[in-house]
Amino acid sequence: MGIADAGVSSLGNLATNVIAARSLLLGEFGTFAITMLIGIIVVGVSRSLCGDPLTLLHSADAPDEQRRAFARVVGAAMLGALAAFPLLVAVVTGVVVASRGQLMTGLHLGMALAVVAPLLVGQELLRAIAYTSGRTTTAFCNSLTWTVLLVLGLLVLPVRTAPTLILLWGLTAGAGMMVGLAMNKLRPVPTSPRRWFRGSSHISKKLVLDFSLTQVTAEFSVVLISMIAGAAEAGLIRKAQIPLTPVIVVTNGIIAMAQPALVRRVAAGGAQQLRPMAYKLGLAAGACSVALGALVTLLPSRLMREVVGENWADARPLVPILAVYLGLGALGGCQGIALRALDRIGGQLKLRFLLTPVSLTLVFLCAMGGAQWAALGLVASLICVDVAWAWLLHKPIAPRRASPEEGSS
Repeated sequence: MGIADAGVSSLGNLATNVIAARSLLLGEFGTFAITMLIGIIVVGVSRSLCGDPLTLLHSADAPDEQRRAFARVVGAAMLGALAAFPLLVAVVTGVVVASRGQLMTGLHLGMALAVVAPLLVGQELLRAIAYTSGRTTTAFCNSLTWTVLLVLGLLVLPVRTAPTLILLWGLTAGAGMMVGLAMNKLRPVPTSPRRWFRGSSHISKKLVLDFSLTQVTAEFSVVLISMIAGAAEAGLIRKAQIPLTPVIVVTNGIIAMAQPALVRRVAAGGAQQLRPMAYKLGLAAGACSVALGALVTLLPSRLMREVVGENWADARPLVPILAVYLGLGALGGCQGIALRALDRIGGQLKLRFLLTPVSLTLVFLCAMGGAQWAALGLVASLICVDVAWAWLLHKPIAPRRASPEEGSS
């Protein structure tokens, strides 16, 4: 059910990208894709502050304790997203202008994303709540509602501009969020984001820092490519990724299902089993990515132009490179959730401080050569990350120490 949920959720994103790729000029599609990417980063920051700590700290709680935590975390996440309104407008506008776009275009996209950010954050958090409580069907219904309404909206939307597509993407996520609240019978409790953060600060600080450094070498790398090579070159990379969306679906589904299960496995004394599980999952997803990339490359150009619009001839050489990139990302993601379950976030952070400048330098230098070199820079950056995670994952696993509460019981 986890992969089905991730698949339905990604289907909506795929449909939005396909419509945008077919409806907008390449430069406009580039600014749209970068704005959507910033929205995904916002959701990821919220996940690190709220969703991941919730999963790691409350997966094994009693149902009543879980419900109280769920109500607080939804309230905190929504208020935090509202407070970030001016920051989002400023960031999107700045990135669009730096990518050789127009100021008013950046302002319109920034306003659109800032308006819907609380809904995007809430929808994703309700999915995390469903996984934490073991109700994967609830997560699926949440995502299904969002995707169905989004696809219907894309079909009837009279004016397809980058800002209207961002607004539709976020507003339909709000409907999915409402379904999640109803099925979980939750009423959000207004909670200061700072108060929630203090309550989970021993783990959320590491998670937020890890996510921030991770995104600098992942999603933000594409933003950097846009700023160095231009929105059109970034648009080519995003177009080449569209037919590889199933890899992202599988990876997200594996991570969503496996993270709570791995935490419970460690709590039950099965830490030694995490390494082989992580590699089996990651290598399987990586092999699927490479195979899909080969298939897409061999498909007729006329068919792919019907899917992603014009400029496919320029985007096609990027597909095999990005297939390897996504495969490495799947492997690193599975390594990462195993390291989190083993409480090695601190070790990841130390390595991230080394890996981030190395990865950014690779992407920066390669982006000067255009989209193809930029894609190769992305691959090189993930090779560095996966090797580092492999080293950290193979360090000896120390025996689990009892907490003070366990020692006094």
